[in-house]
Amino acid sequence: NYHDIKGQVEHLVILRDPTKRWISGIAEFLVGDFSRMGNYNSQLSIDEIESAMNLKKFQNMLFDFVIFDGHTIPQCCYLEGLNINDITFFYFNESVIPRIMRYVGETFVDLPYSNNASTKIKKQVIIKKIENLLANNPELQHAIDVHYYADHQLFDMVTFYVE
Repeated sequence: NYHDIKGQVEHLVILRDPTKRWISGIAEFLVGDFSRMGNYNSQLSIDEIESAMNLKKFQNMLFDFVIFDGHTIPQCCYLEGLNINDITFFYFNESVIPRIMRYVGETFVDLPYSNNASTKIKKQVIIKKIENLLANNPELQHAIDVHYYADHQLFDMVTFYVE
């Protein structure tokens, strides 16, 4: 995305911790309201989601393939062709949107976000399971780190905007 300041195009980019982004991306891919797989899985109960997440074959698929859709593609892929020195980077956290709004001189208005309650619970089940798997198995974390090596390098190269 870009912002036009006094006739100059400035690119603003939000970067998220690669592992946290992947975990969130997997949850969105599997049960998100706007993903094809999420639509297929919409009728699954929370118990069925938990059962699937506990299957070793399912876990192997997640950690062997890692990249499933746009939510799990490395962030650096979206920056191809841009000079990172011409980008203002923002670190993703709970205050990123208000920070960007202040940066561009706009007023932040927090609008209610509609999220299917059932989907939100299912995502939390997936997120918690993956976080536990990663916390208890360094090899799995290594698999994620290998896939997002370029994102980790990108984090080391950029300076995040701080107010």
